[in-house]
Amino acid sequence: AWQIQTVIGYLEDAVKPEKGTVHRVAYTTALVSFNCSTAAPLHSVHAVKAACTLNTAIANYNASLRAQAVLTGQQGGSIGMGNNGNCGVSVRMGLCSGTCLVGNMGS
Repeated sequence: AWQIQTVIGYLEDAVKPEKGTVHRVAYTTALVSFNCSTAAPLHSVHAVKAACTLNTAIANYNASLRAQAVLTGQQGGSIGMGNNGNCGVSVRMGLCSGTCLVGNMGS
């Protein structure tokens, strides 16, 4: 759980400067939009920048986890250990651009 909270923090830090909005985080999925609250003609550029920033933050986080594991002698232990035995967090991102309807529906 602590890793998910850390990643959500990195997500928010990557999205806010690019004028994006984190709408929902559920389990291990996040819904983020650009060009909703305020007009952003270059919303696709902002989305790519946010994705790159998040990717760099996760890479740095993984490097710190690996260093911590080496320092504490837990390379095979529990610090950020994934199913494949690697230390760290794996993140996948998908970007989509197009028209969408935004607002409170069904309330």
